[in-house]
Amino acid sequence: MSISHNSLFSPLFYTKDKLLIRFPEIPFGLFVVAGSYKAMPYLHLPPIINLTVVFGGITVLGILTKITKGINERNLRIHAVPKRFIIPFVLLSILMLISLFYTKAPIYGTDKFLRFITLTALATFAPIIILENIGSIRRFFYILVFISLAMSIDSIVSSKIITGFHPALGSNYLAWEESSEHPY
Repeated sequence: MSISHNSLFSPLFYTKDKLLIRFPEIPFGLFVVAGSYKAMPYLHLPPIINLTVVFGGITVLGILTKITKGINERNLRIHAVPKRFIIPFVLLSILMLISLFYTKAPIYGTDKFLRFITLTALATFAPIIILENIGSIRRFFYILVFISLAMSIDSIVSSKIITGFHPALGSNYLAWEESSEHPY
């Protein structure tokens, strides 16, 4: 039985309340663990679609919607980002940027730098805005538990070996597809 990605995601995107935008902790949870499931062979997504970027973008839309709604209702509550998060992030970003000026492989370094200031920044700072009450924290952990259960079930059901390494949802612990070539 094949699961269509349209039937899998359509209730999340096309509901009246736009579930993924109304509750940004749900796509954030999917963003954080996207490497675990984005290689699922039965998703049949075009190679141009990267689920990490998709759920990161939906998370940002949810955050912006939350901020806009808070401004309109005059009850905007955004917690200040602690300096102990900002200072190391900014210093590391500056160090990475400086290193781009003398590297012999600027394409690789630029890619890593852009991933750091986008994906890592979202993973670092979004919880401060998103996880504001016990309900949002529960929804976030429900997503993590759901993905973990799906991985466990898939690993048990699809495994052809009894001992050793078991991939889950088409990926291994480094999120490489089983069919892809390993670098070593």
